[in-house]
Amino acid sequence: MLHKKFKSLVAATDTNIIALLDKIGVSNSSYYRFINGISDLRTESFVNILNELGVDVEKMISQKVNEQLGNSNFKKSLGDG
Repeated sequence: MLHKKFKSLVAATDTNIIALLDKIGVSNSSYYRFINGISDLRTESFVNILNELGVDVEKMISQKVNEQLGNSNFKKSLGDG
């Protein structure tokens, strides 16, 4: 059901999805298949689209790692460069 939330995010941000897909190198057909629940996107493509829509998945993961490690302030966590 993630594709439905993703579709809602794109609509809510009033993004020109065709231009965005072209910018990051995802084909319209791949996006269409994903958004309609037919197939999945490659993880890298999914994360790149989310970044363009203002969702920083890497930061969210880092914050969760810090939370689990008991760090109250955001610090570089395992896996950060």
